[in-house]
Amino acid sequence: MEGGQYSFYFSCALAALFGREALQPVQLEHLTDSRVLDLAARIELEPSSDFASAFPAGTPARVVIDQGSGPEEMIVRYPLGDVANPLSSEQVVEKFKNITRENVHPHWQDQILSAIKSLETAGFEPLVAALSRRRGDTPWRSRA
Repeated sequence: MEGGQYSFYFSCALAALFGREALQPVQLEHLTDSRVLDLAARIELEPSSDFASAFPAGTPARVVIDQGSGPEEMIVRYPLGDVANPLSSEQVVEKFKNITRENVHPHWQDQILSAIKSLETAGFEPLVAALSRRRGDTPWRSRA
């Protein structure tokens, strides 16, 4: 699992075929999906002298893709999630819900997110309550 999650080639192929949501978390069946593995084998990664001096202040990349009608190029100066290109609040919420979808009921996700939104006015108590549960509690039942 870790080899797939940390493989640039595998991650690019998986996202290209199934969308970025497939990266969070990676499903076991994708690790042996022949379509993902075939595409991953066709991806090339080459260092660029154009960007060598940018690190550590930046981590730019040039992406070149050919979908059959000739190569198309895009330069990404700062990856999404970088301090210079942060996720929006909506993207953070989407990422949280996607990452926790297998283990956290949507109602419980909403409780946690609501508690986080009210931190400044309500303090940590609602968040601690939303994150805590007693043995036997269903993950979406309020303890209030």
